[in-house]
Amino acid sequence: KAAILGAKEVGIAVTAGTFTSVVVFLPNIVNESFIAPYMYYIGMPIIISLIASLLISLTVIPLLTSKFKPRSKQIKRTIIDKLSDKYSVFLAWFIARRWVSTISIVLLFLSIGVPIALGLNIDMFPNNPERELELRYNLNGSYTLDRVKETVDKVEDYLYANQDKFEIESVYTYYQPEFANSTIILIDEEDAKKSVEFIKEEIEKDLPLVTIGEPAFEFRSRNNSESIRVYVQGESMDVLTELA
Repeated sequence: KAAILGAKEVGIAVTAGTFTSVVVFLPNIVNESFIAPYMYYIGMPIIISLIASLLISLTVIPLLTSKFKPRSKQIKRTIIDKLSDKYSVFLAWFIARRWVSTISIVLLFLSIGVPIALGLNIDMFPNNPERELELRYNLNGSYTLDRVKETVDKVEDYLYANQDKFEIESVYTYYQPEFANSTIILIDEEDAKKSVEFIKEEIEKDLPLVTIGEPAFEFRSRNNSESIRVYVQGESMDVLTELA
């Protein structure tokens, strides 16, 4: 009987809490954007798990708890129980004094509304240029790793030879037969004396010429013309392979 009464007592609250979480992930399975196939496989498992958890909490758990006999001896009170008692006392005191609760709510809204009314402009996401550059080698073909490494070493030697001038902290390069890219990490903004754009111009000014590509901070196609990239997305990889 206690298990049944307990399930009824918290049933509405647990159900409401579960469905508020379900609503959050529901748009992931009904949207029609290009990322819909990916979002569907994220949202659907979560929704199924939440609903299954709700059913178990309202059926299986009360059934299992009904099989346990209550302990005869007094259970020691925990710190959570003590905090719960203090919260109950405070809540009863707060509700009994309506003027206190009213003033508290008004002050809460004022603390939010006053800064907005005063027009305080706080940029939560400042648009500061990152102290990081991506140097693309724009290789004009497929070469052996040794040949690509020679080109990478030539450019890296140039960068490290002017490390202080370009305010470089470190350089990381990834390369393969048809691709090479160097990530240039600059020193922190506090210690920097030059802007990122100015450093980029300085690097490009005397950048070594290479025979297998054209190092630059932007992508350049092999035939020096604009490139077109086509992305095909769908749920079936077999169908996409046939289309490609």
